[in-house]
Amino acid sequence: MLEILFCINQIIELFQILICLNYLFRPKYCFKICDGIFIAAELMLSELVNLNHWNEAVLMIAYLGIYAYALVKFKGGLKKTTVNVVLLFVINSFVQLLCSGLLFLLCYIFQADRQMGGFVAINVFTLLLLMIGSRKERFYRLSRFVLESNCLTYVAMIGSFFVIAYLLIVYKLGNYFRVTDYLVFGVVTVLIWILAISWQKEKCEKTAKEKEIALREQYDSLFQDLVTSARKKQHDIDDHINVIFCQHKIAKTLDELVSLQKEYCNWIIDENSFSHLLAIKNPVLGGFLYSKFCQAKEAGCRIKFDIKVDSLSCCVPIYKIVEILTVLLNNAREALEEQEKKNLFVKIQETENEITFLVQNSFPYIPRKDLVDFLKLGYSTKGESRGLGLAKVMDIIHDYNGEIEIRSGRDEDDSWISFQISFWFTEK
Repeated sequence: MLEILFCINQIIELFQILICLNYLFRPKYCFKICDGIFIAAELMLSELVNLNHWNEAVLMIAYLGIYAYALVKFKGGLKKTTVNVVLLFVINSFVQLLCSGLLFLLCYIFQADRQMGGFVAINVFTLLLLMIGSRKERFYRLSRFVLESNCLTYVAMIGSFFVIAYLLIVYKLGNYFRVTDYLVFGVVTVLIWILAISWQKEKCEKTAKEKEIALREQYDSLFQDLVTSARKKQHDIDDHINVIFCQHKIAKTLDELVSLQKEYCNWIIDENSFSHLLAIKNPVLGGFLYSKFCQAKEAGCRIKFDIKVDSLSCCVPIYKIVEILTVLLNNAREALEEQEKKNLFVKIQETENEITFLVQNSFPYIPRKDLVDFLKLGYSTKGESRGLGLAKVMDIIHDYNGEIEIRSGRDEDDSWISFQISFWFTEK
């Protein structure tokens, strides 16, 4: 019976590792063959230790297997893998040590013996806590927070790791813990992380304000250029009217007159199309779109847009919105360079509860099952070492609980691809 409980206990611990590590690397868990190989290898090593009566400290080698498993499955590079494996030990051990500390404290108070069933119960409870903690992408966000943070957060993480490593070594070699170990570990770890997170939060807020100020300085001038250009073109309205009135003098037939007037009116509409951006109350967004539309027009793109925003009181900071639109519009403009038809449509719709960004451009039709490839890190139709832009957009979407929808379709005279991103002002 004891051996069965021991085996169950090991399997639960391995599932703790799988759950925690997978959610650190990505928002959703994905079971693959390497997961089964990892579990089998760890159980085999444990069985060899038991059969040969080796010291349990030999099991510390199994932690190298965790690192190898993370490298093989997620291919995140040495830095990301190292950070996530350390976070795995910190999170998993912290929860497990607290749960087992409560058991040891109860055993000490009631003078009870620790049984294997108690350890199984602790691991079951730890597994449940990890599954609850991984909801809403908490572990994934923690991983990204640490990877993007300053050195103080790394110091906090490494310090916690070494404390946990010390406690684990003590436990493996002596199979005991002192209550004071838990108290010191818990208090010191919590204080270190509070300090690190507060420091990082302050730094992020400062960085956000600096980026917003920089954007305002950059695009305010562009928005003023748009205003000046629109006013100048308004002064030319009399000249345009005179040209239209006089075209009958050069047209020989009524059909030719209609054709000349239509061609000239379309030119006027095209020349003044960007003046509609003046209706945008946010000068940063207006100036940004004006600059991007000018770039697309110079590249030969045919631009249509429908912008309906009011206060832009979105939960997403303006500099993040600019980052999203920069990626989508740059990708669209580069894709249109290779297309015969260069149609670009941009729509921004703001309602009381939601804001939606849509960028659609001419592109060969893509089956629905292949559209998901566009969201994979590193995927690009433009060659190697590309495809990082959409991955950055996905990070912003995850951070602010947004949604993205990719569609591909065909019209009578064109095929297209569109990216639509939505954010809600309140929790969906």
